[in-house]
Amino acid sequence: PYEELVGLPGQDIVHPDYHHLFEDFKRQVQASGRFHAQSIDLRKDGSPINVEVHGASFSYRGKPHLLAVARDITERVLARQMLERRVEERTREIEQRRRVAEGLREILAILNSSRPLKEILDFIVAQVVPLLGANAGVIYHIDSLEQSIIIESASGMPADFITIGPIPLIDTKPNKAILDRQPYAVTDFEATLAAYRADDPSLPPEIHAWIAAIRTHFGSYLSVPLIVNEKVYGAISIFYREPREFSDEEIKLAVAFSDQVALAIENAKLRQRAERAAVIEERGRLARELHDSVTQSLYSMTLFAEAARRLSATGEQESAEEHLSQLGETSQQALKEMRLLVYELRPSTLEEEGLVGVLRQRLDTVEKRAGVEAQLSVEDSLNLPKEIEEGLYRIAQEALNNALKHAAATAVTVRIRIERNLLTMEITDDGRGFDLDAATDTGGVGLSSMQERAEKLNGDLRIASTPGKGTKVQVRVKVR
Repeated sequence: PYEELVGLPGQDIVHPDYHHLFEDFKRQVQASGRFHAQSIDLRKDGSPINVEVHGASFSYRGKPHLLAVARDITERVLARQMLERRVEERTREIEQRRRVAEGLREILAILNSSRPLKEILDFIVAQVVPLLGANAGVIYHIDSLEQSIIIESASGMPADFITIGPIPLIDTKPNKAILDRQPYAVTDFEATLAAYRADDPSLPPEIHAWIAAIRTHFGSYLSVPLIVNEKVYGAISIFYREPREFSDEEIKLAVAFSDQVALAIENAKLRQRAERAAVIEERGRLARELHDSVTQSLYSMTLFAEAARRLSATGEQESAEEHLSQLGETSQQALKEMRLLVYELRPSTLEEEGLVGVLRQRLDTVEKRAGVEAQLSVEDSLNLPKEIEEGLYRIAQEALNNALKHAAATAVTVRIRIERNLLTMEITDDGRGFDLDAATDTGGVGLSSMQERAEKLNGDLRIASTPGKGTKVQVRVKVR
């Protein structure tokens, strides 16, 4: 009430927390004759009140006085604070969604790569844990023969959990998401285990170990099944140290990540099938090569040898020597092609050796041992993406095969150089050459295959050849 304020010094009216500002108020009034301030005061019952004060100085009976108007602005301050909290929450939500979008983009990028499945799953689970604000995560898969689930990839999981081993696939909480084919959340692990007994003989020891490890390190978790081709492959589970509720948005986000994991698994299986099909196709090609080239050469050698024997027996020595010369040429060509087939039966070392290493190995193993003068010239150090190295090697391989099998070349040279981000690879031989127009019309000597590989690299393929004057294959590709 007004009566209680009359005669009180200014510092007794101001809240103690603002005593240090009272002198500033006095100086402000003395300088300008007015003041304006906001403060937090206390009601008589001790509750806080936000106050806005406007005041002016005046003189009364020769003494300085202050005239002040105080207004309760508590509701306005609380409304502003609530608005600021909402803005902060919205900002956090936007930032979280931005991180999630970036995480999904990075996951999609690795899904489109040719990395091993284990490496992809390790990357995904390492992304999921921080994006969902979790402390750890794990990806399981089902071992259908043993009827158990096995950890395939993990991030942040304690050692005593990782070493548990396969968990029997029975109707228990660790397997709920898999058995029910839907997300399963435990918001408070201790409350959920209220009826659990550590000496329950109906549960396998692995389940007891799993529960003990979770109880030691975590308070809640969310598990989502992994569905691949309409079948349950396993589950992805994320763990939190403290009990917590899971929002619909968090569950939907976990399901979205599980879809990405399922896609990675499905892509890996497709790649494995494609690789097996490629191996079978390559074996078939080698078998055809063996039958079409080496077998025919060996048969021709038999005919030449038999003809030479008969001519020699009848005294036709000159004709016999001619057949023996043809026999030697055919055997040399058969030897070259056999060396090539043996080399192609070896596993590719492109990933370990790189383009330069594998080209050098090819020339040393095949061409040089077959008596062909072979050179490799690389003007710059190379650090190329895997797909570019693969494409360039296959083009070089096709060109070298043609020089060895069809051109009867005695010398080949492979040159690689980079100028202003443009890589140029040339394969030159001194073989018999061919009519380029005729070969293009018939699709011979692997021209279409080399052209397709160059186009996949967004490159340019050029072939120059003249009968009797050798062949040059040139491919140019833009690189970083």
